[in-house]
Amino acid sequence: MRETDAPDRPEQLPAWANPNTHAGGPHFGEMIDQVRRVMDAARVIDPDDALASGLIADLAAIATRMEAAAATPSMAPGDSRIDLPGRGNVALPPFTMVSDGPDGVVAETVFRTFHLGEGAAHGGYVSLFFDELAGYAAMHAISDGMPRTAFLKVDYRSLTPVGRTLTGKVWVEGTEGRKLFLRGSLHDGERLCAEMEALFLTVPMPRL
Repeated sequence: MRETDAPDRPEQLPAWANPNTHAGGPHFGEMIDQVRRVMDAARVIDPDDALASGLIADLAAIATRMEAAAATPSMAPGDSRIDLPGRGNVALPPFTMVSDGPDGVVAETVFRTFHLGEGAAHGGYVSLFFDELAGYAAMHAISDGMPRTAFLKVDYRSLTPVGRTLTGKVWVEGTEGRKLFLRGSLHDGERLCAEMEALFLTVPMPRL
């Protein structure tokens, strides 16, 4: 859902249903970048005990400050900032929309060190990226409610690299009542990394 598509009563809807470019303040994006940097470092760090002990105190202090500013998950800005990669949600691979319309969505992403499996991006994060894009594509095929994942299958055609700009595409192939049938692809240049097929169901939009 885009900012112009927000429902008429935003105060009763979760933050992700009301996309914006301001929640969390002007430095929110830079903060999220640093959190992602810590996540990358945590994936590969091999500390001695002195460093680990010092980092425990440092990270505990940071976590305490962040927890003091916590909102409910549905109202936190870290899923609604459409100006940030992955909407500012650190749980998602950082992606940027290239096109988003009724013919489908196209997005670019760079899987990071945090997303490493064994020598390539972990397949679970590839699936997560597809699931996210499928939600965008499904929104264009419904007039009311929201899409929920019922089934998602990924065929891994070749290793998905980290540190390279990849292109994901997802589109709705057809609908049947509440059912939406989607397909997608992930490419590294001309090389096909993965393909996806999914079934989404339309459900009522939750209200707070």
